[in-house]
Amino acid sequence: MKTSGEKLSVLLRILDVEQSNLQRSDSKATALLSTLGVFMVFFIVHFDKITINSISLTLVVFYFITSLLTIFCLLMVISPKMVKVPEEPQEKDGKFTINPTFFGGISRFRTPGNYARYLEDVAEDDHAVYTMFSKQLFAISKINMRKNRWLKRGMNSFIAAISFELFSIITVYVDFAFSKA
Repeated sequence: MKTSGEKLSVLLRILDVEQSNLQRSDSKATALLSTLGVFMVFFIVHFDKITINSISLTLVVFYFITSLLTIFCLLMVISPKMVKVPEEPQEKDGKFTINPTFFGGISRFRTPGNYARYLEDVAEDDHAVYTMFSKQLFAISKINMRKNRWLKRGMNSFIAAISFELFSIITVYVDFAFSKA
């Protein structure tokens, strides 16, 4: 049977992996937003060359819709989930009510001294420490799941937006080629 220190070590390794996944999701979303911005500048350069017809107008409308959808989805990846937290936490029936390792829990304390005392009390109980980190791991995993869902949506809408943009630009050059012929 594993000691509480070994159990905590395993939990902390899993927590580290989940936190790395959070950072990677944010990095991917930021990179996609930057790439979309570059493509939008490219589109603006060619926008005045687009001849207005039903095909080009449809492509441009779909491009703007999917671009806005991409921006929304990727911002949902980057923005943290905010929840309203109650006032100062209290210990109830010998059980700890908050997780003092998570920013939502830490921010509930009014002073650093209150936080330090609460953390010291939690650290004395091995079961409370393990429970505290498992709750944090659970919360981060839920956030990762949400971020990954929005990232997939953002990537799909990004692909659609770029496709509509490229088709719009292709119509410019096809119109140009047929007008010369």
